[in-house]
Amino acid sequence: MIKESSNSTLRIDDNGVEEQNLDYPSYIGGFYVDNETEKVVIQIVENNVSAKLNNDSNLYDKILSVDGTAEIKYVNYSLNEINDVINILSSYYEENYADGYIDGYYDDIINNRVVVELREYSDDTINEFKRNVIDSDIIYFTSSSNTVEYSITTYAPGQMILPLGCSIGFRAK
Repeated sequence: MIKESSNSTLRIDDNGVEEQNLDYPSYIGGFYVDNETEKVVIQIVENNVSAKLNNDSNLYDKILSVDGTAEIKYVNYSLNEINDVINILSSYYEENYADGYIDGYYDDIINNRVVVELREYSDDTINEFKRNVIDSDIIYFTSSSNTVEYSITTYAPGQMILPLGCSIGFRAK
């Protein structure tokens, strides 16, 4: 059984459990809190806002009419597109973490892109990565900030990783 709504799909399996598709509306580029203004920034992909959406949905109108505690910024890529690239990189990284091209990757929501930290930063490496892994304008390449020592240590969310001085977090959806 499938129930449709304006922004999600609910499925009820044989056990009666509902699973929600976690895709975002195609016009959502991201959300974050601006450190300077302390306002919530709602990123909108203006090219993905169709006339049908404007006519059928109060949600988009509500987003555009936010009060002074939030602001709208227009961006190029949707959160779904960013997540698709992250998923491809995750699959690649799981299979090639020890001898692949990258030391790390992350979504840079503020700049509406995915950052890939390359072990060897050069035009040749970037072109090879694009041919063999993924070629997307969403990706911003940079040199690796740290050499990662691979281990079998298990970390808990928020646990300090020494000597890097950081912790692991898991993105909420």
